[in-house]
Amino acid sequence: TVKIGGVVNGGVIAYVEGIRGFIPASKLALSYVEDTNEYLNKPIQVRVFDVEKENKRLILSAREILREKAEEERRAARRIKVSDEDYQVLLRIVQAEAGVCDEKGKILVADVIINRVLSGKFPGSVKGVVYQGSQFQPVSNGTIYDAPASSSLVAAKLCLEGTDVVGESLYFFSPALSAGR
Repeated sequence: TVKIGGVVNGGVIAYVEGIRGFIPASKLALSYVEDTNEYLNKPIQVRVFDVEKENKRLILSAREILREKAEEERRAARRIKVSDEDYQVLLRIVQAEAGVCDEKGKILVADVIINRVLSGKFPGSVKGVVYQGSQFQPVSNGTIYDAPASSSLVAAKLCLEGTDVVGESLYFFSPALSAGR
C-alpha cells in the first residue's frame, strides 16, 4: 500500500521505500479515471508493473490487484454449499450429460446447474434443479444413475469452488444435436 503523493500528466506519483513510482491513470482503477486528483493523498494497493532503471523509478499498478479482488468476489458469489445428496446428484448429472466430453464440457453442465440454483428462477438446490420436470433427459432415461467418472468429480469440484465458463447462462445445448432447431 502506498499513499498518492502527487498528480502528474497521465497519472499519479507514489513512493515505494523511497523510490519514485508512477501509476498511469489507466492502472489506477478497473474503469476509466476521469480525474486523477481524486486519488491525491489517498492510500492505494499497488504492484510493481515495470522498473525503469535508467530513470530510477517504478511503474506501479493497482489495476491487477483490483482485477484479482473482483475475480475472487465473483467466484465467491458463485460458491454454493451443497448437501452430500446434492453433490452426488451434481456428479451424476455431469457424467450423464457430458460423460463423453472433455473437462470443459463437463464444467459447462455443472456451471449451468449452479447458475440455475443461484438464479431464483429454478429450485434452490442441485437436486431440485436436476429433478425439475422435463429439464434433463438423463433423469427420464435413467442414465442419471450411472456411476460418475473421476473427470466428472473434478469438473463438479471446480464449479463448486467458483469456476465459471458460461457466465450467467441458464441453458445449454449441443450445436451438433440442435442444428436447424
